[in-house]
Amino acid sequence: MGNLTYSTAGTKIEFDDRTLSHIQVVIAAKVRRGESFMFGWVEAAGSGGGRSAVWIQQSIPMLFHFTSSARHQINGAWIEELMLTANSPSGMRLMPEPGAPGVTIASAPDVASRSKAAARGGLRAPVSRVRVAHPVG
Repeated sequence: MGNLTYSTAGTKIEFDDRTLSHIQVVIAAKVRRGESFMFGWVEAAGSGGGRSAVWIQQSIPMLFHFTSSARHQINGAWIEELMLTANSPSGMRLMPEPGAPGVTIASAPDVASRSKAAARGGLRAPVSRVRVAHPVG
């Protein structure tokens, strides 16, 4: 499990390395363009459940730490879906990786409807199949 260390307070948010790789791509693209946004996820049941969110902007220090030195192949479809939610009024929401084991690949019309819903801020994809860890205190 890697982590995103957020702010000068050193808040650590744990994600598996593959998920963190995709989060890093989206955050870097948005911050590079000077775009601030909310980033939210569902907490793991082991940490009490619920959900959390952080405000992402250029002036807030972030460190992406991966437990493995291996680089993960980036799934363009997942980046596109994450970016769609990041561009929505409700902000980026972590969702299952398209094409991952146990995740149904959406048909073309479904992808189009999800894209429209995300643009309106109404995309609420399930995250039950994504391993998301909890903030470390």
